[in-house]
Amino acid sequence: MSSQLKDSAGWAASFPGTVWKQVFHRVPKIPSHIDLSGKTVIVTGATGGIGLEAARQLLEVRASRLILTARTQSKGETAAAELRSKFPKADIRVWTLEMESYESVRQFAGRCETELDHLDVVILNAGMGRTSFIRTGDGRESTLQVNYLSTALLAVLLLPILRSKAIAAASPGETPSPGRLTVVGSDMAHWVNMKEPAGGILDAVDSSVGFQGMDQYAKTKLFLTMIVSKLAEVVSADDVIVNVVNPSGVRGTSLMRDAKGQYAIQAFVYINGLLLGRNLTDGTRQYLHSALVLGKESHGSFGDWQIRPYPPFMYTDAGIRMTNKLWEETGYELRFAEVDAILEKMKH
Repeated sequence: MSSQLKDSAGWAASFPGTVWKQVFHRVPKIPSHIDLSGKTVIVTGATGGIGLEAARQLLEVRASRLILTARTQSKGETAAAELRSKFPKADIRVWTLEMESYESVRQFAGRCETELDHLDVVILNAGMGRTSFIRTGDGRESTLQVNYLSTALLAVLLLPILRSKAIAAASPGETPSPGRLTVVGSDMAHWVNMKEPAGGILDAVDSSVGFQGMDQYAKTKLFLTMIVSKLAEVVSADDVIVNVVNPSGVRGTSLMRDAKGQYAIQAFVYINGLLLGRNLTDGTRQYLHSALVLGKESHGSFGDWQIRPYPPFMYTDAGIRMTNKLWEETGYELRFAEVDAILEKMKH
């Protein structure tokens, strides 16, 4: 597990370490025994880039039912039509999901509960990187809500659904296979070194004063890794295996698509992808390794095709304190959805 890899965290987060992994290592092929026949999978943010490619690769390993999420039905149907033409036997559906709205997240989770007889694999890929400070209708800065708060909410809401669907699908006397929930992280979390705020952590990063989009993106991805590490303390890997996949640099994604007019940032992302990024097919295959190939040993961990160290900050005393505080603050922020009660029922 990532918690045991403190000694190698500095190297993994360094520029030479990143180059070593990106340039001198290839993403392994998916083992031939991986077969999703009869399985239902969800990929959020799947209308383009790495999300759409992940959906395609899941269908290649014979997923029977695929739920794509999109902010608008029309955009989702365009992506689904492309997939249906290549995989005509698969049941491919488009469900709308607006991650800037807590209510939309709750409605989506409710739909999973009532409309799906199976739910086996979930990849929470939806995210954004904005360079300007924008508040959502729920009152939070948009990158913070989409990348972290709404993703954390959706993850918690889906945990009991994944468990209950697995139990229902198991034959009498058969031990249910654990559900799979993979959250998409980022290399940028490696480079965050936050100061402990005097007040709340969420409020400290929810200010327009000195707002920097790339820094905000990195912090939200660090928060995701922190919260997954805490979820693994509550949720048994026998019920749901929860982990974070770090795709690192991948060419052909829509990262920073919301950074309109910010040519320096867009150029940085493009050049980084050009020099160090994997092609879209190979880069996306890391999603499948984390969601399908890695086993219970990856529960709560940060990885790609193998388990990697957490971002270095998480091993520091300040990082440990902030992880625990963030866990408490997140529960309080999402109390309207009774997340504490849900997690209490998931405890092992």
